[in-house]
Amino acid sequence: KVVRQVLIDPLSKKTPQIYETLANGVCNGTQSIFTSNGEFWHSRRSGMVTAFSTKHVKRMTTVASRKEDKWIEKRLLKFIEKGEAFDVF
Repeated sequence: KVVRQVLIDPLSKKTPQIYETLANGVCNGTQSIFTSNGEFWHSRRSGMVTAFSTKHVKRMTTVASRKEDKWIEKRLLKFIEKGEAFDVF
């Protein structure tokens, strides 16, 4: 209960100046977990929290690391071996 009170407390709300660009640009003026406050934010966050558990983050890190290794071998190794500069984009 205490955590919930803190999360929905008006003093914990995001200031409009910080999130205005995000809300109007990326989110096209719609509510999202990044631009909302209070109950709407809390309900969306609650649904996502399990995806970011330690177990899942570790698994995602392992998968990402493997993909990075393959990318380096496939795309960058030839530049590295020649001592050439490369653009990662």
